[in-house]
Amino acid sequence: MGWHITTIISTFVIMDSMSGLFAERIERRLTQTALILLCAIMLGLAIHTPMTVFASVHWPAIALYVKAWKEVLLAIAFIIVIILGWQRRAWRSWLHNRLLWLLAVYALWNLVLAGTLLVAGNSAATVIAGLVIDLRWGLMAATMYGFIYLYPRYRQILLKYILATSVLIISFACLQLVLPRDFLTNFGYSQSTIAPYMTVDSNDSYIRFGSTLRGPNPLGAYALCGLVLTATFLVTKWRSSKLRLYGVLAVFGFGVALYISYSRAAILGTLAALTGLFVYKYGLRLSKKIWLAIAAGVLIAMAGSVYLLRNTSFMHNVILHDNPATGAVRTSNDDHILSLRDGIVRAAQQPFGAGVGSTGSASLLGDSGVIIENQYLFMAHEAGWLGLAIYLAVLVAVLRRLWRRRDDWLALGVFLSGIGLSIVGLFLPVFADDVVALVWWGLSALIIARPFDQRPTDSL
Repeated sequence: MGWHITTIISTFVIMDSMSGLFAERIERRLTQTALILLCAIMLGLAIHTPMTVFASVHWPAIALYVKAWKEVLLAIAFIIVIILGWQRRAWRSWLHNRLLWLLAVYALWNLVLAGTLLVAGNSAATVIAGLVIDLRWGLMAATMYGFIYLYPRYRQILLKYILATSVLIISFACLQLVLPRDFLTNFGYSQSTIAPYMTVDSNDSYIRFGSTLRGPNPLGAYALCGLVLTATFLVTKWRSSKLRLYGVLAVFGFGVALYISYSRAAILGTLAALTGLFVYKYGLRLSKKIWLAIAAGVLIAMAGSVYLLRNTSFMHNVILHDNPATGAVRTSNDDHILSLRDGIVRAAQQPFGAGVGSTGSASLLGDSGVIIENQYLFMAHEAGWLGLAIYLAVLVAVLRRLWRRRDDWLALGVFLSGIGLSIVGLFLPVFADDVVALVWWGLSALIIARPFDQRPTDSL
């Protein structure tokens, strides 16, 4: 009898052990799959636009599906992270995380708006496209946050893939200085798809390039992030790091990309972020008199530069965009002012927004397109005042968490780049661009996520 009881107990022990090994094997496979998907997304962003343009020319029937490859992979990765979080019992901690709650509320609000539009008979293609644009940055933030929260050991791997993507994008941007300006027409670029290059105010003397991104303005925003990050690295790690030479080369590369983009908004955001870096580094080291002297010197230098350049081609074409001899009859300044005025009027008249997919590239799929060149008015037009308020709460929460980790140069650099991008957002819907949105929000989430074993509450 005792022998039978011992046998039964041993059997249950063996079965329990096998069940544990089976569950561990599944978790390992799911973890590897999620990591591969996130790495593929980050690396694939470098060739996303050429790939989608090529598909739209040669296989137009599947071009839309090719364009959505990253969102599909991201959705699968998100589901896997949810399963892994459930298996590891991380839900209790996640439910107390205000940032994740804000992301969830923002997604839910947009889904409700999208549902009402579909019920009302709006175009499904327009609504879905708008929903993808409005939610992908939040989906990336939530997925990356949850994955690194559970498996912090993969942080360095993902950082290397983000770095590899930047090397590809910036290297090609530098090559565009010597390549024929219409080189990208070999991949299907044209005025009917994406222009291989643009000009400053219709002046062929000033060519704007976009590398492998969707255009010069996204390249400028992307270069802003890279330039601020590498500058932060050099300022904080100059004496201790052996990678100084690579940092200098990176600053040069990102600087070239920023220059050839001729994006005034990106240049302004970069200057603001670098000023913030200088103040952070030397704010407590310099006296008030020195700061006043520096401020006076900068103002004098700016005034002198404006005076000396007032009648130059560079000033009228690149800075002011008002050259009557070579510029367009209707300049980009006119477009910005008209877009800003239209966005403010629409936001005031539509407190609940015009609905998901009502502006930007998604609206072009419908009967009439609406272009609003402001990130915040873009949000208000899509999701109303409530949607804008939730977005701002998410942005502030992320920036605050990055600031708390400012002792880490990477967190400080991403924080400063976020400030710069927020300034760019005053002139462009900067996070409507897929590459800029996925990279910045994914990198931010990767940094602020703490290991699961620490079980942080991460309150705002």
